[in-house]
Amino acid sequence: MKRLLLATAVLVIAMSACNEKKSKDSIIGSWIMPIERQPGKMQGIKLEEGGDVSSINMATLAYKYWE
Repeated sequence: MKRLLLATAVLVIAMSACNEKKSKDSIIGSWIMPIERQPGKMQGIKLEEGGDVSSINMATLAYKYWE
């Protein structure tokens, strides 16, 4: 549980620091972070216009939509 909370916190921080191409008001795009103990591997989420969302290298997390 602590590991999931830490991963979520890191993802939120990464989301606020990335995506320079979009305006500051947009969170649309791919948000990734390194996978612990797997050098060179990344995981995250992809938010698309229209509410579509998908996970990146996280097969156990299936998303349906975002608002």
